[in-house]
Amino acid sequence: MPIQMNFEKLIFRIQQTSDYLQQSAVKAVNRHLTFRNWITGFYIVEFEQHGSDRAEYGAKLLENIAKNINAKGLTAPELSRCRQFYYTYPQILGLITQEFVNVFPNDFLPKSDEKSILGSATQKVENEDLKHISTIFQNI
Repeated sequence: MPIQMNFEKLIFRIQQTSDYLQQSAVKAVNRHLTFRNWITGFYIVEFEQHGSDRAEYGAKLLENIAKNINAKGLTAPELSRCRQFYYTYPQILGLITQEFVNVFPNDFLPKSDEKSILGSATQKVENEDLKHISTIFQNI
């Protein structure tokens, strides 16, 4: 059965849906960049503390990483901020979702019986996003 609405309602619904999904996309990008920076800091700290190549140690390490990777925005100063971010917020590990689990060494993550808490906050947010979108279409 086709949905009937007037032109103003059509414009309102399209605008509301577009605004909501654009805000969701911005939040997702911000969340992913936050995790990228924290995970990058984790890797740098792990290398510095346990790395076998001590000749690369120190400020020169960050310069060498920046020169050798092709990742937008990861300059030596930004890598330094990633390392500091990791030191400042170690509790972010608890927010790592299942989609990021594959970027960590297995011995760093909780054991498989503890993984059930991983991603629960994100899954809740995604479920609430779907409910919100569904509400938009039900109110047409």
